[in-house]
Parts: sequence; C-alpha cells; structure tokens
Amino acid sequence: MTNAFPALLGMIVLLEAVSFGSAQTQPPGVVGLWRVEFALSGSGARHLQFEAYASGKGSFLLLDPRSSLVPPAERTKARWSLTAAGRVNFAGEVEFPIGNVGRQAGVLTFDGSFDSEDSISGEVSFVDSAAGGQKQDGKFTATRIRPPTVRLLTLNSGERLSRGSSARLEWEVQAASPIVSQQIFLSEDRGATFRAISETLAGDERSYTWEIATTLNKTKKALIKIVVTDEQGNTGEDLTDRAFRIR
Repeated sequence: MTNAFPALLGMIVLLEAVSFGSAQTQPPGVVGLWRVEFALSGSGARHLQFEAYASGKGSFLLLDPRSSLVPPAERTKARWSLTAAGRVNFAGEVEFPIGNVGRQAGVLTFDGSFDSEDSISGEVSFVDSAAGGQKQDGKFTATRIRPPTVRLLTLNSGERLSRGSSARLEWEVQAASPIVSQQIFLSEDRGATFRAISETLAGDERSYTWEIATTLNKTKKALIKIVVTDEQGNTGEDLTDRAFRIR
C-alpha cells in the first residue's frame, strides 16, 4: 500500500499535466468576421468576407469590383467546422462576375489551419456548377476582422435634461485600426427611430457638447447612440444604458 501510493500520485500528476496541456493547445475560435484573400489557378487575386456564426453556419460576401454592370454580390450561405487539432474548413456557394456579361456560379471550399489567433491559411478549391463540375485549386489567407468598440460614459442614469440647455457627451473607444469618423444620434421614441444631432466628428474626438434645441418635443423615452467607423469600414456603436427625459 505504501509503495503503491507514490506511483498512484505520479499518475494523477501526469494526467493533470496532460489535461492542462490539452486545454492550453485548443485552437482559437472561428466565430466572427474574416477577410479572405485567395487566388485560383488561371485567375487573379480575389477577396470575400466570411462571417462565422456559433452554430457552425455562416455567410460569404464576395468583394469583387471587377464588374460594374452586373448587380453587386449578395450574402450567400456558408458552413464551417473546426477540429481539435486546429484544422478549419468553410464552404459555400458564390457567383463570380465574368466581365460585364454574367456570373460564374459554383462552390468555394477553404481548408486550412491557424497561423495565429487572427490568421488562417491553406488551400482553396472552386467547383463550377455549370461546367460539368470543373475544379480549380489555389491558396488562401484569412484575417480576422475586429470591429471597433465604443462605450458612452455619460447620460447612462436616466437624467432629466431641459430644452435650451446643453449636455456634455463623453465616450471611450477601443479599436485595432484607426477611427476615421464618428457621429452621434438621438432617439425620442426609445430606439425606434434615430436622427443625427452632430456633424461627422474626427476620429480622435472623445467628447461633444450637445446644444439641446428648444424645438425638441418633450419625451421620457430619449436615447443617445454613437457610431464609430475605422479605416477598414468596420463600425461599432453604443447606446445610453437607460432612457432619459427631455423637458
């Protein structure tokens, strides 16, 4: 019994180490927005946006400015899977523009692995639906899109404001890319509709003095919303925590 205890203890420690190591090496999550750059044999570089939902479903949005005459691309359904080893597969239907005369429909399949938490690379294939299943292969890289976040620091406690007075609005922003524009909006009906109450603000502004017009209607349902946009075109927004009163 005495001799068996050290061996048993050593086995427990080893199992814990293995379990901990496995937890530490779990691949990053796929859920979120990704910008995918890929090139198929016989064609130049292309881009699409892949949005992965928690359900294993997702969507593709082809970002291809090659044709100005065909209608712009619309989101199409996609699906994705992730193995414990970090192998990522995502696929869906797309329609590539062909000059200004039509579209080439088929299925894109991406199969790759994480290079980092925010980067995936690997192989891509396209099977043409109208050409007898003709297949093209190529390479891809996907970069995670991290939209900016903004948080209003004022007017969160159901304040009472008077028409003809002013209110100072303050906020904070976190963003991976520089913020290029910001704008503030007012709702008088608890978020059903909004209208701008500021001009477009510079990206480094973090406060704004709102001159409350005397012509505003009295309301107990006012909300402020701020929308920020980074240089990649990604947006973030925030609302006041509670409706406030304008009297």
